Amino acid sequence: MNYLLINTANEELVIVLYKNGEIFACNERMVKKHNEVLLPKLEELLVKANVQLKDIDEFGVVIGPGSFTGIRVGIATIKAFKDVFNKPVRAISNLELLYQIVKNAGLDVSAVAIEGSLNSYFVGKVENNKINIYERNLTKDELMAVSDNNQVAFYTNSHNYQPSICVEFDNQAFVQAFLNSNSYDLTPIYYQLSQAENDKIANSNLIIREAEMWDIKAISELDKSNFTSSWDNNMLESILFSKSNRIYVAEIEQQVIGFVVAENDIDEYNISRVVVDKNFRNHGVGSKLISYIENLAKRSQMNVSLEVSVNNFTAKTLYEKLGYTLRRVRKEYYKDKSDCLEMVKMFN
Repeated sequence: MNYLLINTANEELVIVLYKNGEIFACNERMVKKHNEVLLPKLEELLVKANVQLKDIDEFGVVIGPGSFTGIRVGIATIKAFKDVFNKPVRAISNLELLYQIVKNAGLDVSAVAIEGSLNSYFVGKVENNKINIYERNLTKDELMAVSDNNQVAFYTNSHNYQPSICVEFDNQAFVQAFLNSNSYDLTPIYYQLSQAENDKIANSNLIIREAEMWDIKAISELDKSNFTSSWDNNMLESILFSKSNRIYVAEIEQQVIGFVVAENDIDEYNISRVVVDKNFRNHGVGSKLISYIENLAKRSQMNVSLEVSVNNFTAKTLYEKLGYTLRRVRKEYYKDKSDCLEMVKMFN
């Protein structure tokens, strides 16, 4: 079998050609842009291995997280090969690749991370010989909490985070990460939007309003993208017409980008769902949805409560920042036997 793998998500351009068990590779620290050197370097590698693109049985590409432009270059190139040669393409997570390198090196780390902008980090926590990837970039303090102040592995030396270890790229690990991947979805994982998209969100008028029937489809799609046990349309419609439950949506330019579900109980509002489109996270949308419910509660001098899994570090940290405190713990509440933390914010 012949595999061609490309990683343009990092500073280093990596092309790996696996030819019947033999590895041919290009690992080059970039001086020019990836799009200027990717195809010439690929041509050199194909000649060296005496292979033509039509001989490749399957392609692989790192879809992120990492460089916004680099990811787009890699995916666009591989998509073109896929269309021309009608061959399958596997998507590879950059964090899962980094974890595979760490495992091959026999290193004992509590997390792997890639540095983002503004002192943020893309993070995968290592637990029970598996990696659990956070769907947003974390702050330095959050990374320290995730890693329990133990060693974290990076692709490059981190001057901003300690204790850290820099790992050297391993071409064999790249092949293993490719073979371990069961994803053929080439949707890029940026975690951070392009500057143009950031500006669009910043300059757009975010509207929060009560949901209507025509919002059900958008709400359902967002829910499915965030929960394995998602609500179907009938459930959402029953909530929409409930006397005590309400759904409020966050909207930008008539696009629903998030929603919150809250029940108006006797003396408090209980938030049961907060969902934000992954492409619009880290812009305060979730906080604004929660704040909207809090303002409703304040008017009636009611409290606000919500529930979160003890394993959902991202949500738990957000709620604590917003002033929610632990009220009680429900042991083994969720299907995975994790504890449920019931949190509350007092207004009366």
